[in-house]
Amino acid sequence: MKKDLSIIFPSFNSGDLLARCLESVELELKDREALYEILVVDSSPICPELPNLKNLKLIRSNVQLFASEARNLGARIANYPILVFIDSDVELLPGALSKLVDGLKDNNTVVAGVYEVHNPNTSPISTYQDLFLLYRYENIPPARNFFSSAQFAVSKENFQKVGGFSENMQSYEDVDISFKFQKNFLKAYVCLESRSYHLKSFNLKSIFLDYYYKSRNMIYYRLQKLNDLNWCDTFLPSRVRMSYYLVFFYLALFVMIVFPNGPMSMSSGIITLSFLLAGDIGLLSDFLRFIWRETRRPISVFKAFLFFKATTFPIILGSLKGLYSFIRKDESFLNKIKATPDIVSANTTTTYTYYPKS
Repeated sequence: MKKDLSIIFPSFNSGDLLARCLESVELELKDREALYEILVVDSSPICPELPNLKNLKLIRSNVQLFASEARNLGARIANYPILVFIDSDVELLPGALSKLVDGLKDNNTVVAGVYEVHNPNTSPISTYQDLFLLYRYENIPPARNFFSSAQFAVSKENFQKVGGFSENMQSYEDVDISFKFQKNFLKAYVCLESRSYHLKSFNLKSIFLDYYYKSRNMIYYRLQKLNDLNWCDTFLPSRVRMSYYLVFFYLALFVMIVFPNGPMSMSSGIITLSFLLAGDIGLLSDFLRFIWRETRRPISVFKAFLFFKATTFPIILGSLKGLYSFIRKDESFLNKIKATPDIVSANTTTTYTYYPKS
């Protein structure tokens, strides 16, 4: 069955990555008989340069839009019954788009893709981030409905039925809309065969900041939604969650060993640390076996363990900041960049710029 598509890209300061993402979509659409349109909803200070693609429309905004707002704007403008949302740093691999769309087998389905973990275009730290995300997706219980908003397909009817994305959310909008679909008894599943390259490349500083900000936002939003107990399930096995909490034992052990006249000698501390590490590795054994399955490299398993433990610290700090912001009712982190002079429209919804193929 032919399915006419509206493919929506939210964009803000996407740079050269956006062009690569759009070109990967064009390759997927090259032999498609159904109708389609590509909508780029952009609110960058400087208008992005886009490739000359068939049926490409650029929608500009005179104020910064959160990704959730940009997606909703694209959905309102969309002309076709199937919506495909793709982030502006996602490069589709061959067959990814067709697997998303073909997965819409009934009217109650949302289909999402995943990142390809063997990505030659990214940094080692980004690779471990993508591996951890894939591990989480593989452990989503069947009764849950979580999917990532980085690449997914849904009917316009069902998207409108749940009210689209919550526009006041700077992040975790995918968690929120997943919960909306679940409350409306609309099934969603992750298609592990629909893969893409995540072009965003993290270094140590940026990954720590990413975990910090997302943890801050998650705690803040979670406290706002205390009446919805299932709103922010992390979809991690309980053993993996317990490993996060062990960081407090590591810190306590460090204090007891390092401080003068502490209650523990160096030799006793090393023995205690050995037992603590053994228990920690036991808690993470399933995750580490997953890393081995994907990489077949012992050094990768070791680095994945270090990555997991290192990211615990910004998660804790971000969570504490989210709690503080909630108690103080501080929403300053939700502030947006003001209107930019090169965007001429006086309205949030702007004129359309078309890029038809000659």
